[in-house]
Amino acid sequence: MGFRTLAVQKRSSEVWDILKAVKFEFKEFSGVLTKVHKQLNTASGTLETLRTTRTNGKKA
Repeated sequence: MGFRTLAVQKRSSEVWDILKAVKFEFKEFSGVLTKVHKQLNTASGTLETLRTTRTNGKKA
């Protein structure tokens, strides 16, 4: 093998390692984003319950 081939193989390996790390980070980010989405939905539901309870209380 020539020096160029070895250099290309080394860089290719580095690129694959970076891509693996990026894939891992996106999985982590996706998990956190899902968790935040659930928390926001819970908070939104709680606010809606509070709003309708207070609104209904005034009408009665």
